[in-house]
Amino acid sequence: MSKKPQTRDSLLAALAELDNSTEVSRLQAEIARLTAEVSSLVSQRTALEKENRSVKDTLSAIHGVLRGGELRQRTYGTSSTRAANLQEVAQRTATLASAQARLGIQQGTHDPDTGLPYTKDTKPQRDLSAGAPQVTEGELAAFFPALSGPTVDSIEE
Repeated sequence: MSKKPQTRDSLLAALAELDNSTEVSRLQAEIARLTAEVSSLVSQRTALEKENRSVKDTLSAIHGVLRGGELRQRTYGTSSTRAANLQEVAQRTATLASAQARLGIQQGTHDPDTGLPYTKDTKPQRDLSAGAPQVTEGELAAFFPALSGPTVDSIEE
C-alpha cells in the first residue's frame, strides 16, 4: 500500500474539519447537559406549583372556616345591648376623668394646660422673686414633724 502524498492545503483542510467535528461534539455535549438541566428545572417548577396550589387551597379553607364563624358572631350598629353598655361606660369614664382634672387644677395638683397631674419633673417651681413665701401649717408639719405634736411643759414644782 502506498501512501498518497498530501499537500499542505489538503492537510490544513483536514485539520480544520477535525477541529470542527471536535467543536461540534463539544457543543452537542453542552446542549445535552443544558437540556437535562432545563428539564430538571421544569419538573421542579411543576412540583412547586402543585405544592403552592395545595397551600393556597388549605389557606382558603381555613379562611372560609374562620370567616364563617366571624360573621355569625358579629353585631352591627348600636342596637346591641353590649354596644350601648360600652358607650355608657366610656361616657362615665370620660366625665370622671374630666372632673378629676378640673378638681386637680383648682387644688394646684394638675397642669392647667394639659389637665395631667404634676410629676416631680413637671411641677412648676415657686416664684421667689417677691420675697420669701408664707409657710403653711401643713408644710411646717411636713418639714418638722416634732413641732406639730402636742406641746408639753416640763416645769416641775
